[in-house]
Amino acid sequence: MHNVNIVLVLLFTLGAYFLFQVNNLKNSPDVATLNQYLLYILPSILVLSILINFTLIKLRILQIRKKESLLHKMSLYRGVWIVRYILFLLPSLACIGAYVLVGNQLFILLTGLMMLYFLLQTPSISRAVQELVLSHEEKEQLKKPEAIIARLKRHSD
Repeated sequence: MHNVNIVLVLLFTLGAYFLFQVNNLKNSPDVATLNQYLLYILPSILVLSILINFTLIKLRILQIRKKESLLHKMSLYRGVWIVRYILFLLPSLACIGAYVLVGNQLFILLTGLMMLYFLLQTPSISRAVQELVLSHEEKEQLKKPEAIIARLKRHSD
């Protein structure tokens, strides 16, 4: 899922760049005004996204650490990663959309910075062990290929 998100953002970025080059939007007063607004709004959204990742996600991980079973911990931890993906994708897609609207290449640069940040946030077993402060037994269970370490909740109708 991690690599799919990177490829998705990269494809959207290339598509946006191509669309803007083909349409060759002129610098109208409306585009210039929108560009000014977006220059303040989008970097703020990016910073807010990173701050949310550091604060709310860390608080959630502290709650998950208190759970008893590894199965429950890892199921909740997977949800944390889904939120991390969303916190990466939404600002990146907003920057790509802003580039299509106004053609400011700074928005492509911001998308690239978010991709770099996201690449540094790669999920791994060692990261899960570190963030969740797992016991020795839980670490050993994670290493077993046949072990069930997470489960989806299914809601019946």
